[in-house]
Amino acid sequence: MRRAALIVVIAGIYVGCAKQPVSVTPSPEPPRPQRGGTVRLALSITERSALALHGLAGRDDEEAAFASDRIGRWSRLASSTLLDHVEFVPDRRIEAVELFLLGEIDLAPVYGRSAGRLQGVDPAQVRLLRAPGWDRTYLIRLDARTRWINDPNFRRWFAETVDRVDLVSGLFDGYGVPAWTVQSHTPGPVWNPPVRHPFNPASHPVLHLKYDPNDRAAHSIASRMKALFAAEGVDLRLTGGDDVDRPELTLVAHQRWSADPVVALAPLVSAAGTAGEGARHYFEQAQSAFGAARENFATLAEDALLIDALVVPLVRLEAWIAVSPALEGVQPGLTGELALEKVWWNR
Repeated sequence: MRRAALIVVIAGIYVGCAKQPVSVTPSPEPPRPQRGGTVRLALSITERSALALHGLAGRDDEEAAFASDRIGRWSRLASSTLLDHVEFVPDRRIEAVELFLLGEIDLAPVYGRSAGRLQGVDPAQVRLLRAPGWDRTYLIRLDARTRWINDPNFRRWFAETVDRVDLVSGLFDGYGVPAWTVQSHTPGPVWNPPVRHPFNPASHPVLHLKYDPNDRAAHSIASRMKALFAAEGVDLRLTGGDDVDRPELTLVAHQRWSADPVVALAPLVSAAGTAGEGARHYFEQAQSAFGAARENFATLAEDALLIDALVVPLVRLEAWIAVSPALEGVQPGLTGELALEKVWWNR
């Protein structure tokens, strides 16, 4: 009897539950891409970063990479693009991150301390996207045709004297990594026999270091290098213009503009001149090779530049893209480009 009653009670509960309406909350529909609007970019993106902007109407990517003089302040976008225009905003000699925080631009590449500064900003104000293809390796090219630098032992001493760890921690608050190579993953050069001190401290070598004064990171690195080598008895004089005909040292922000290691390495091999014959030998073999062989020869060419100390890597800074939260579809490319075709405003 008890079992029958229990079955009746359970059945009643089941029936009662079955009669209750089931409430289902529909999932919100994803926002649909809207046409129209303008995206504002800092002019320096196209001037100094040589960023390729895909989607500009009537312009190929090479022209778009140096857009400031050719398309002016405004540019019409291709009809297939969701946006109407791209506007290039003058920098007024302040960093792109400052323009972004002031609300004057909608997208900005950020490096080093600027990236760290935005890490703690309210997500309602900024969205950060990692952009490995935009990473920068700051390096120094050495002109082997000049005094002091024409001595291979002096170049190697110079390369070993640089305190890369100090550059990262002291200048960029750890938002970077010491760089001993340019684009390969091989360890740094090992010189045999070891490098000896190449000059009498009483001789006081004078070297000129050219850098881009509009690049704050480059300015900080150059100033730190000047202090470092002053302690070693080298007078490192900084120049941001063309007042020196042939500077011994040039600070470069190297970016890998191509997934092809041969294309990416070409400017450094060319700048090495006749002193880089070893690198040129491997580079020419890489040009005619394919697949893994092409990459291996490119690595050997880079190693030759490093061993001869014609190129001295310093610091590698990770790149992030600061984007307005309402701007959708931003996808930084793997080789320093930005496609505008699928970018749209969600507002």
